[in-house]
Amino acid sequence: MHRPQHPTPSLTLDRVRAGYTGADVLTELSLSASGPGLLALRGSNGSGKSTVAELISGYLRPRTGRVLVNGIDASEPDVRPRRRVCRSRPALFGPMSVDDHLILASRMAGTDPEQARARLTRYGAGHWLEHSADALSTGNARKLWLTLCTLGDPDVVVLDEPFSGLDAQGTAALTADIHRWSSDGIVVLIAHGDPLARQARWTIDLDDAG
Repeated sequence: MHRPQHPTPSLTLDRVRAGYTGADVLTELSLSASGPGLLALRGSNGSGKSTVAELISGYLRPRTGRVLVNGIDASEPDVRPRRRVCRSRPALFGPMSVDDHLILASRMAGTDPEQARARLTRYGAGHWLEHSADALSTGNARKLWLTLCTLGDPDVVVLDEPFSGLDAQGTAALTADIHRWSSDGIVVLIAHGDPLARQARWTIDLDDAG
């Protein structure tokens, strides 16, 4: 989909030092991506892949350096509509129905709930709409979480271990979505085995970075 009203998608980490408590997780990390494409983020456990996701989300601020989304500081409210981050652990409200999750997330994203329902159906979990979230299997919870976190028309999408627990239908649907998102925007993919590594425009290995 052509989106001329939006700026060219871009993502910049400029000499970033970051961590939570104690020692730095990342030191002097720099990366730059401009224009559409897939960015594969690699690294061993503890190398800081999820920390990069939190920096891009704006939730975690760097101790030094800058994190920019479309040239704007990642912590600025103006960035929120242009960015989506899907963390590795689904955070669902167990007693709430699947459909109510979709309605609430669609309202927050300014989108039609029918689009969310259609997405969930493509992922293979559309028949769970009336069930509570705590009745979902690990794979179906992942499908719901992916749908909730990626609604709208973002320029930058961050996916942290999105294939974990997915069956063949979910994997195929997510792969198609990643192709679509990365044709217009930037997708940052953190995934064991890098299933789409050969299609990545950029590859960052944190074991070799700062």
